[in-house]
Amino acid sequence: MSGTWTWDSSSEMFDNTDVVEGAETWIGSRSWTNYTVQVQMQIAAQGYDSGVMFRVGQTSPVNNHGAFYYFGIAGYFATLGYTNGIWNGLAPVVTYFPTVGQLYTVQIRVYGNRIRVSVDGQQLFDVTSAAEPMGSIGLRTFKQQTHYASVLVCP
Repeated sequence: MSGTWTWDSSSEMFDNTDVVEGAETWIGSRSWTNYTVQVQMQIAAQGYDSGVMFRVGQTSPVNNHGAFYYFGIAGYFATLGYTNGIWNGLAPVVTYFPTVGQLYTVQIRVYGNRIRVSVDGQQLFDVTSAAEPMGSIGLRTFKQQTHYASVLVCP
């Protein structure tokens, strides 16, 4: 969709090597409703955020446009929200200090209106929202190089 995404066969990681606003790639069906997505990710530097889009109904190469939920981690926080042309936070940001080069396992469970997000087994968010009832999944970064080691989606 946007950014520079490549497969690194030596590290077996899917990489975004671009530092643009809102680099995105997505996969799956826009008719998916209830599922768990698990992604392993590694940030390449401290600074801006990297994360996972879910219940993606509409995408756009313009930052914060389209219709989807997003969980991201940055230099000192974790965030959860959705976009429908503007960013809408679903909960206050959580203080979080990711380590550059460390592989993190992000798990997002969406069932009905409930959204649960954890990193390495630690639950960071448990909220309800009916903004986007269905959609695919994707990877997204904001001015941040990121490596993604695996993506798993289960009903």
